[in-house]
Amino acid sequence: MATTYYPVFDPHGDAVVNGSSELGTSENFYFVPDGSASATFTVNRGDTGGHLWLYDDSDSLLKEEHNYGSGSVSLNYSVTAGYRYRLKFDEKYNITGSYTATLNLPSAALYNLTSRLGVNGDVTTDIYGISPRNDGDYWHYVAPASGTLDITADDVDNAIGFDTDLFAYAWSFTQNKWQLGWQDTGGADDGNLTISGLFKGAKICFLVRGDVGDDDTGRYKLIVEGPAKPYTPGIIYPHLGQTGVPRTPTFDCAGFGDPDSGDTHLETQWQLSNNSTYTDIFWDYIDRDSDKTSEPLHGTLNYGRRYYLRVRYADNHANWSNWTSDAVAWDFTTVERPTGSLNVTIEPQGARNAGAQWRVDSGTWHNSGYTQSGLSVGQHTVEFKSISGWSTPGSQNVQINANETTYTSGTYTEQTGSLNVTIQPEGARNAGAQWRVDGGSWHNSGYTQSGLSVGQHTVEFKSISGWSTPGSQNVQINANETTYTSGTYTEQTGSLNVTIQPEGARNAGAQWRVDGGSWHNSGYTQSGLSVGQHTVEFKSISGWYKPGDQSIQIDADQATYASGTYTAGIIGDFCGADDDPPDGYVDVWDLMQFADHWHTRTGEGNWDAKFDLTGPDFGDIDGYVDVWDLMIFADNWHKGQKP
Repeated sequence: MATTYYPVFDPHGDAVVNGSSELGTSENFYFVPDGSASATFTVNRGDTGGHLWLYDDSDSLLKEEHNYGSGSVSLNYSVTAGYRYRLKFDEKYNITGSYTATLNLPSAALYNLTSRLGVNGDVTTDIYGISPRNDGDYWHYVAPASGTLDITADDVDNAIGFDTDLFAYAWSFTQNKWQLGWQDTGGADDGNLTISGLFKGAKICFLVRGDVGDDDTGRYKLIVEGPAKPYTPGIIYPHLGQTGVPRTPTFDCAGFGDPDSGDTHLETQWQLSNNSTYTDIFWDYIDRDSDKTSEPLHGTLNYGRRYYLRVRYADNHANWSNWTSDAVAWDFTTVERPTGSLNVTIEPQGARNAGAQWRVDSGTWHNSGYTQSGLSVGQHTVEFKSISGWSTPGSQNVQINANETTYTSGTYTEQTGSLNVTIQPEGARNAGAQWRVDGGSWHNSGYTQSGLSVGQHTVEFKSISGWSTPGSQNVQINANETTYTSGTYTEQTGSLNVTIQPEGARNAGAQWRVDGGSWHNSGYTQSGLSVGQHTVEFKSISGWYKPGDQSIQIDADQATYASGTYTAGIIGDFCGADDDPPDGYVDVWDLMQFADHWHTRTGEGNWDAKFDLTGPDFGDIDGYVDVWDLMIFADNWHKGQKP
């Protein structure tokens, strides 16, 4: 004869059956695993062992183990979820007595009951089929609030011979396991449990099984009446998406409501976040005042900033409602910052032309007269741009007022230096050479001109006759310094060539010179003469009247040509009275001199070439004062006599 069991497995998949065997009987345990994994079956007979057989649903033997000594017998097998198995136990030699069977299956699969709860903590599930020959359905429940829970496993068909059993396991947070706490296995009725004193967050696992009887099939539904959370608050102010909200707002919500009549409003939690996910919360306040539906912000929000508000209520059982953010991220935007404008004028015009600009609070540079708007009310710093050649005004603190324009100005001071210019050579200075800067007044060499702006300037040299002018120069003027430079003129020159006529004069030693310089023969070219007027002078020679002095214009890099013609003098006019210089008259005084040199020759002590007038046949002079000369002298006797 066989005894049949349908063990009750806890959510961990464990079941314990305490039984007593009789002679000629077998113990049979039926189960259906929720998971596929290794399972262990152990029967402890105490004083003797036994024999274990494992069969599948078709009663095919899967595995067997025996131990006929004292103690227990165990069997391990990898079961498959959803398959129906039978474990059979026979004691040794059909000895009667008590035993303990321990069945360890894979953990059960849990249905989520919490997610099906309504706002009042209640739910009626769909209809599910159940059989006493399987392990039932497991439902996981987390108490949304503190209070009392009523749960019914309702036999919806009221089938004869079938009803529901209800087991409740509580999660032990200290032992970290499920423990059986409540059960209703009464016959021929629905499984009903009432669990009092639940705390919020308590974890319960409900097992619904068919009541073992003649009929092994039926259907059920769960009816839950649990502790309820308060209704989610409704935010009245600010409106969703509202803009222009003050920086110190007072938040308002609708009145408290709770599905459980008699529950009262214990407290309100207000939170503000910088983001819609509420992961950056900066204000978190629990309100227990008399008016818990309105709360002023404890602080000041930024201008023009978007924020996210959420609220929840708690009842007198400390049950919290859902956050308002569970439905929508409640955003609002604060009032924009009041602003004013700033206008800055820059002086003088020269600084503006040089690129002077201003900016506020290290922002963008602006030109003089620009108005910058949108500045926040309060103190701001005006800064002026550094430009070459100008001293920059100091920074200024200015007050910006709401909806007004503030005016201010900054004055640059031009930086100056001096310039000293030396002119070379002295001849150019004597000729009137001068310099000037930037087209201004002319100055002599060595003059220092002050008050010049910092930067590049152009030095120009004055053109003067006879001199090549130095090129213009760019000079750098530095603040509070004197810049020195110089310019060198190059004298312009030309050349002079003078021809002397006639040949007799040239033979007689005629020469010329310029400006009292060295004597030169006819045809000589004298170079390096300064441009301008020069005086050509001819040398006095005996027997000839020299040409008069000439004023000659010398031009740059050109040769000037001139000539001078001598005129033969009166032959025989050797002297005036008492051996004075010739008087233009051939008379007794000349005869006395001529006679005194009669027959003298070149090289003799009293030789004088002026008495050698001619040679034989009236040819050129022959270096001898003789009859030929006398003939010429006689021919010119009394020549040149004055009227």
